[in-house]
Amino acid sequence: MVETIDIKLKSWDEVRAFFERDLQATSMSLPMAQPPPVGTPMWLRVVAPDGASVPLPVTVTAHRAEPRPFAQLRVVPLDDACEKRLARFLLHVAGQVPTPEPEPEPPRYEPLPPPPSALKAAPEEVARVEAELGERLARYRGRDGYSILGLRSEDGEAEVEAAYARLVKAFHPHHFARYGSPRIRQLATEIFVQIRRAHRESKAIVDARALKQGEPEGGPRVQRHAGRNIEQRAISEALQFLGLHQYDAAAEVLDRALASAPKSKALRVQRHLVDARRARQREDHALATRAYGAIRQLDPSHQEAIAELERLEALGDRQAESGGAVGKLRRWMKGVMD
Repeated sequence: MVETIDIKLKSWDEVRAFFERDLQATSMSLPMAQPPPVGTPMWLRVVAPDGASVPLPVTVTAHRAEPRPFAQLRVVPLDDACEKRLARFLLHVAGQVPTPEPEPEPPRYEPLPPPPSALKAAPEEVARVEAELGERLARYRGRDGYSILGLRSEDGEAEVEAAYARLVKAFHPHHFARYGSPRIRQLATEIFVQIRRAHRESKAIVDARALKQGEPEGGPRVQRHAGRNIEQRAISEALQFLGLHQYDAAAEVLDRALASAPKSKALRVQRHLVDARRARQREDHALATRAYGAIRQLDPSHQEAIAELERLEALGDRQAESGGAVGKLRRWMKGVMD
């Protein structure tokens, strides 16, 4: 008697996968407690979830006991009766297995709305902000640090820091990027420079006030420290103005600092540097040469002064050579015409 093995499939998807994958391969492996000898004919009955089944003739082609017993089965050619039974079973399966739904189309790309910061403000709003910032910048120019920060003369370090933080939060240039106006960006930058200047000046006043309240034996050391602070702050602020090509403002800052420390070589170098860069921008080569020469006298290793003096000297030589050639040409043409 030919042995029959049942394969019970739990879902219609498993049934379809069995016929599309295992049966098309014409061979399959099944676990068996006692695999029959190789060459043994068998029936493999495929049982659907609703109980419908179809027998398929197979033969054992191989078996193994390790790591667990299994038998390799191969489907033998079907006769007409088996083909009819298989065709009816496949039609039954086709009626039960739902047709796979088509993949949903990916959503069409729709660009996200721009962030609020990228939305340009109305022209009226831009004009209003420009006017307000312009008025504020005009008020800040020429005023001392305590006035800009809105402080009283007796306020100390804590009040200075609190006022500075409040103004930075309100007038940092990043807050005005949403207007998309180069003019507003420039005004906000200049206001921010004035606010930082006010902070440095106010800190210097607080340091000077601390000098008068310090211990007598610590006076000279504290005085030197305060002097260095004023010098460093003035130079830093002047360099910021130079970066904005505001030469008058940079000169004003350094002149105030030099009034307190006239012997400071660093302040004097920076003051000549302001004159030199302003002359260079105006292409006033004579004034630029004098200013860079003054810097070289105070600081012989100043790299910018060395490079600019060499450039100006070479430029003067070329102009002299050009002027001599032109003069000779003019004299030759005058002689020919005469």
